[in-house]
Amino acid sequence: MRTAHGVATLDPVDVGDHVCWLVGPGEDTAGPARAFMADGELFGDMVLVLGGSDGARRGPASWESFFSEVSKGAERADRQGFRALRVLADLSGLPADDTRPEILARHELRLDALAADSGAILVCVYARAALTPQAIDQAAGVHPHHLGRGAVGPAFRLFSAARDRWSVSGVVDTEGAESFRTALGELLTLAPVLHLECGGWNSWTVPG
Repeated sequence: MRTAHGVATLDPVDVGDHVCWLVGPGEDTAGPARAFMADGELFGDMVLVLGGSDGARRGPASWESFFSEVSKGAERADRQGFRALRVLADLSGLPADDTRPEILARHELRLDALAADSGAILVCVYARAALTPQAIDQAAGVHPHHLGRGAVGPAFRLFSAARDRWSVSGVVDTEGAESFRTALGELLTLAPVLHLECGGWNSWTVPG
């Protein structure tokens, strides 16, 4: 069963996990990235690296190309007998229009469903400086796991629980209401019927 929680390092990341790694200025990414990839060899995973972890603006050219790479990679990993597909993707080079909150929500939710269904391990790397505060909050809210120093606004996490089912964990309050509304709106474009499991909620404060 998938659950949502913060992680201090990438060491405990496991099959089906989907992590939002928000990188601040001067933060070391090379060491954790190497360890993450080395764990792939240790556990028998197929490793896919999209973009660098050295601050260069490289990586997927678009969300659709990213989704296609992950989808094909997961199928190939399964066919070739790997435990899982392990992906480290630097998304800091995406165009500004592709990092608007609603676009982030739409595509990260699709990726989360793919991770849940296939067992792929996805780490999405974002440079904080390349995102607006609203985009940072949105990106964190639609990943089950978050890594990185610095504040992240919304206290909720919305993620795939099973096929056609989604879980909400944490607190939805006035601070995160807009991000939550955006995420739900994007989910409704992906599925004609939306099943939400709310057992992980601590509270819900409706904005006045």
